[in-house]
Amino acid sequence: MSGNNELVVRVLPLPEDKFMNSGKQVISGISDRGIANYTPNGLYEITASSNAGGGTQPFVIANDQEQDYWQCDYKNNPNFIDSTYPEYTQNPYTGGNETSPYQGGGDPGNKWSTPVGNNRIIDVRGEWIQVHIPYKVYIQQYSIQTPTFEQYNTFPYKFMLVGSNDGTTWIQIDQKNLKTTDLPTGANTKKTYDINSAEKYSYFRLIIIGMGPHMDTVKIQELVLYGTTMILVNPNTTPETFVTLNRSVGLHDKASSNILYNSINLYEPQYGKYTLDKQLSDNEKQIKQVNETNTQSQYPINIDNMLKTTIFAGILLTSVFFYKIRR
Repeated sequence: MSGNNELVVRVLPLPEDKFMNSGKQVISGISDRGIANYTPNGLYEITASSNAGGGTQPFVIANDQEQDYWQCDYKNNPNFIDSTYPEYTQNPYTGGNETSPYQGGGDPGNKWSTPVGNNRIIDVRGEWIQVHIPYKVYIQQYSIQTPTFEQYNTFPYKFMLVGSNDGTTWIQIDQKNLKTTDLPTGANTKKTYDINSAEKYSYFRLIIIGMGPHMDTVKIQELVLYGTTMILVNPNTTPETFVTLNRSVGLHDKASSNILYNSINLYEPQYGKYTLDKQLSDNEKQIKQVNETNTQSQYPINIDNMLKTTIFAGILLTSVFFYKIRR
């Protein structure tokens, strides 16, 4: 992100060439630059839904390098050592010819999901990577980089960035459902997105909901996060990308913290179980009204036919009237 704004901080990779060599580490020596509420020194923790072991640990995404990457677990992984979940009996993504939806590692304990929302909860399914930092920040920009490729695109095509302040309650910050034309090329596998998060968080999780064709695992080389510790509008965003209380894919009602996800099909099996806080929300009523309007518009009124029918009916009634008078 442009360094012109002195109040913008780089969350990841760690600033000032700081390096993580474990998943949980106390970092010191980062200047706070005199920015209010910016306390970059402290405990950092990077975890993931699963990992393939070896040199593919989650914490490598915090380091400013382009050699290593985090990889989720997969079937018949010879490096499997994690005892917190069973060994994968299938690859987590289908590896399909067109798209590669998430299916989990086979065992019920290997089908990862993240509960997103407050009163209205959606279990968003997918492998995830998560970072916990020692301060809170509004996200203004994030980038994802995956390993370079020659044949099959390694970049995820469907993903969600969520935030939290307790590591349990997650709120959607941004979501992407990319087309093939939106994916990066094999030589430059980094994509950057400008946003404005409505709240500030200390936990961030990137959920990979779907991969591109022929990809059955996910690999993330680098996750870049820029943000501010106070509310500042990202000048690179359009009004539509600013998450406000009135935005349909963001916060709907601040008082009730009711979260609406119009950009997600709630009934798509991809998202697993769902619970609705109302039988029929105001938003759903609006959708129903739009559908009814669309249905009615399928049978448009022909003004010419209506006029002709009215005239014919008038002539007919007039004839009947004169016929009765003559009798």
